[in-house]
Amino acid sequence: MNKSLVTYIIISFLIIFFFGFNFLFSLLGNILILLFLTPILLIVIAFLTINSFKSKFKVCTNCGTTMISDNDSCLYCGSNFNENDNIKNYSEDAGNETIEIEAEEIN
Repeated sequence: MNKSLVTYIIISFLIIFFFGFNFLFSLLGNILILLFLTPILLIVIAFLTINSFKSKFKVCTNCGTTMISDNDSCLYCGSNFNENDNIKNYSEDAGNETIEIEAEEIN
């Protein structure tokens, strides 16, 4: 047999003798938990990072350029983002914009 294999077998028997199977199972369980939970933690951190970048994206309605910026004006065409938001035609009263439809019975 290989000397390193014999050494590992003797060490593992000593660990089992002194600490028991409970220690060995706990150690293996904790290692498996770390192996499975670390990638999940990294995925959650990446998801939160992507969402924080999404909140900083601005699209210029004048030239269509997408930028990650906190500026109030477009870097390329110079139009103001605040003025572009005010141009949108949203009604304050939804009741005036509702279309009434009458149902017809089909035979």
